[in-house]
Amino acid sequence: MNDVSQFEPTIVGAMWKYRWLVLLILATATALSMAFALFSPTTYRATANLIVEDPRATSVFDIGNMQAPQRYVADQAAILGSTAVAERVVSAEPAITDVEAVLGGLEVVWGQGSNLIQATFTADDEDSAIASVNAVVTAYTQIRRETSSGSFSAALLQLNDSIADVEEQLTDLQRRIQLQIAGDASIASLDAQLSEALNRLVTIQEELPGASFGRLDDLRAELNDILQQIETRRTLSAMEAQRPELASLLEEERQTIARKADLLRRKDEINVDARLESIGVILADPAITAEEVGADARRTTAVGFILGALIAAGTTYLLALRRRTFSDRGQPELILHAPLLAEVPNFRSERLVGDLPVKVYPESVSAEAFRFIASAIDIETEQRSASDEGVPRFADSTSRPVRTFVVVSPDVGDGKTVIAANTALAVARQGKRVLLVDADFGNQKLSQMIGGVDVPKVGLTDLVERRVPFPRIVNRVPLAAGATIDLVTRGTVRVTAPDFFRSEGVKTFFEAVKDEYDLVLIDTPPMLHVAYSSAIIRYADRVLVVTNHDGKVATVEDMADRLALLETEIMGYVYNNAPLREDMTRSEGSLKDVLGRAFQLPVSG
Repeated sequence: MNDVSQFEPTIVGAMWKYRWLVLLILATATALSMAFALFSPTTYRATANLIVEDPRATSVFDIGNMQAPQRYVADQAAILGSTAVAERVVSAEPAITDVEAVLGGLEVVWGQGSNLIQATFTADDEDSAIASVNAVVTAYTQIRRETSSGSFSAALLQLNDSIADVEEQLTDLQRRIQLQIAGDASIASLDAQLSEALNRLVTIQEELPGASFGRLDDLRAELNDILQQIETRRTLSAMEAQRPELASLLEEERQTIARKADLLRRKDEINVDARLESIGVILADPAITAEEVGADARRTTAVGFILGALIAAGTTYLLALRRRTFSDRGQPELILHAPLLAEVPNFRSERLVGDLPVKVYPESVSAEAFRFIASAIDIETEQRSASDEGVPRFADSTSRPVRTFVVVSPDVGDGKTVIAANTALAVARQGKRVLLVDADFGNQKLSQMIGGVDVPKVGLTDLVERRVPFPRIVNRVPLAAGATIDLVTRGTVRVTAPDFFRSEGVKTFFEAVKDEYDLVLIDTPPMLHVAYSSAIIRYADRVLVVTNHDGKVATVEDMADRLALLETEIMGYVYNNAPLREDMTRSEGSLKDVLGRAFQLPVSG
């Protein structure tokens, strides 16, 4: 399997690759956002301020259940923006008839560390904005006041009920205690005597200041008797208290009296808090004016730019994902499992005119790249020829020397014909006998590029179909320094290309020319577009694949699968139209002498 994980695009890489599309999307999104800001309708915004505080903070007695200040402010802000307040506004203001309209136009904000709540209402006109926000504040304060008053009233009502219950219990206890005491006749008699003695005691105290000495002794004796009666009653009371049933009733009476006192104290506290009643709103500052607002141009533009960037990133990533392309010369090797023969730069990056830099610009980086291809072909043919010495001429073709190469590419426009022409020129300049076969019957661009053949001349179809001798179909193209290239064009006989290239005559032709030339180079139609290119490939010893910088990964994968079915060995690939790297031009003068022009013999003395 091919490891093509490195071909997966990145968002940044995809945006850079389709940068013009990114700029277009950003410009469109920004322009639309600016237009929105410019033409959006004008609205009005009115703001009312509230400063709130937990009413329990002003309570004299009830301070045990206060909320944290920030939580209380947040809760009041939620109430202010609630449906209950909106419904109160609708019921109180005839001009406002829609709860959703109130909630939609209302915005409530509050700050951390502050008791300030701001209620803002946005409407189409100034008066509506002011009236609406003030109605919201009024409805909120009414609800708070009703809630606060209701709480005090409910608490007092509950306390009064509890006090009445306690008083009833106390009356019952006192009745039961009296029954216990009334059951003892001696104690009842003693209580009657004690009551009389107490009355007499008051009388004696009044007589004492003006009494004579004799009378004073009588009064003192009588006073001692009264004190003894009181002491006797106290002793008897203590003894009565030791009776279990009576003691239990007395203790229950004491507790009930204490409970009643506590309830009365709590009632007094609530009455005090009620007189100091607060609804929790310290200050309500209503809206008086409303400001005119429209879309914030800078904010809207920034939002539009950000949305445009997100859309551009998503669009370009999807495009890159669907169209994975080569970005590095070493990537096609992962698919083809064949070595890189040369990296041919884009001719325009060197400002080269035309398609034949080997012929016109021999000292260019591009021409040197084709000489790399020629050297690789030379090594391949020489190694195979040396290993096959002594093999009979008519032995099996798989044992014959490597002479025939076919140049293939997956798509139209990959530069396959340009690669074939310049490679043939580079090999011919090495003094090799080169035959170019223009087997792209639908195009014949190679014939025009190398031989200047614009009209059909006798060619391959004439040789196969009409038995025209081989020398007559060869177009000999002169090159510099006496070198030549032989070119075979399509021919003048009309044929059906798929049937023609499967014929025995074509097979015989390619077998014969192997022995006449050092290199037979065949230009074919795009492999994934024209089916008969597969038939031509069968006649070649090796395949020379052309891949394009920014070419589609998927098409090269498809081509590799087809070549595997044809079982033709791939010699290597050419990475075409590559960016001109800086290191390609660092030759330190070496390219100046590739043709021997800079070399001079020393002058003898």
